[in-house]
Amino acid sequence: KFRGGSVASFIAVAVVMVMLIAPGRLLAGSYYWTAPVNGDFNDPSKWSVGGTPPPGLIDMVRFTVAGAYSVTFADDRTTDDLFVVQGSVTFLDSGGPVNTYSLTDDAIITGAALLIGTAGGQPMSLAAGDRVTVESGGSLYVGPNGEVSDTTGFLSYSAGSTDTVTVAGGVWTNGSDLYAGLSGDGVLNITDGGKVSNTSGYVAHNSGSTCDITVDNSTWTNSGSLYVGYNGNGVLDISNGGLVSSLAAYIGHNSSSTSSVTVDNAAWTSSSSLRVGYNGNG
Repeated sequence: KFRGGSVASFIAVAVVMVMLIAPGRLLAGSYYWTAPVNGDFNDPSKWSVGGTPPPGLIDMVRFTVAGAYSVTFADDRTTDDLFVVQGSVTFLDSGGPVNTYSLTDDAIITGAALLIGTAGGQPMSLAAGDRVTVESGGSLYVGPNGEVSDTTGFLSYSAGSTDTVTVAGGVWTNGSDLYAGLSGDGVLNITDGGKVSNTSGYVAHNSGSTCDITVDNSTWTNSGSLYVGYNGNGVLDISNGGLVSSLAAYIGHNSSSTSSVTVDNAAWTSSSSLRVGYNGNG
């Protein structure tokens, strides 16, 4: 049995721990950007939970307002999940050192556009603790001053979805695998010196999916295997000094896949094996 003093001490310690996790409040919240206007992420008046501190470590952030607008970061910030579900949202650094918006969980871009590191702006970084997912008509743009990182990347997560990721001089780092065209129809453009990296790369993963990938004067590094058309139909065009590298490589991996690769004044290096029409058509 707990003595009265022991119970009181336990409760006091628990409260202190929660307050250390989320200063100023005890419960996680969902913060909605309230209007299609430019603003500072740290400005409480821009969020639906007005008069409180801006979103913090345990909070979910949602951009659900139509229109084009920018959100400026004056320092590094961390929240739980990020949802961009409407409008065209640009993340900007206010100047000085590179600021990073970190997520303990996912970044989900669905039916909307997210732009990071646009030309002429300050460097900006988005770091997801788990997934970056682009789906349902979504688009992600990583410009020459932008960097995006995650554990696993998903482009066109759902069937019937048409989605685009453009890495134009920026960097997209996937700590694990990249699924470009998981179930829907994806377009991945790596241009202007852009860099994409992952472990294994799956292009058109599920049956019925498609994905077109362009690597133009840019680099796509697969430290594991690269599957151009895993179960779906994939197209990979490498041009203008572009470089794609992988361990093993497969074009048309399974019977449901018809896929192709074009290399024009560029290079694709495979340190293990290259299988064309492995079980499908290549």
